[in-house]
Amino acid sequence: MDQYTQDNLLLVGDAAGLIDPLMGYGMMSAIVSGYYAGKYSADAIKSGDYETLKEYEREVGKRFNRRTSYAFRRIFESLDNKDLDTLINIANDLEDRTNVDDLMMRLSVSGLFHVLNVFLGNLPSSGRLLAKSCKGICETIYTS
Repeated sequence: MDQYTQDNLLLVGDAAGLIDPLMGYGMMSAIVSGYYAGKYSADAIKSGDYETLKEYEREVGKRFNRRTSYAFRRIFESLDNKDLDTLINIANDLEDRTNVDDLMMRLSVSGLFHVLNVFLGNLPSSGRLLAKSCKGICETIYTS
């Protein structure tokens, strides 16, 4: 979509075209767009300035574009069952070793150490995942 706002209406997730309903890609985009819609709506109500809603338009346009979506799709499509098992193992290991919510909100040296430790503990599978991801991103840049 070219526009995510109209007066006091904010389009998020599927309504904003951030999800591919056939393949299910874009759930993270939907969640993040919902977060920003809530944030800028609350800011507009608090300040009484509904022009603040235009910040949502800029934020979504900046964060989600076709190139990024295409890169994520290329990466996801390159993964096989073994790769997905590795991702699940890495996520479980990370959950056991650190507070993932805290890690997502702010980077810390100890959080990065935990991530690196989990990544290295899952070698060579995690290295293969990283290589596939880099290859998908490079192919996206080259073909765009």
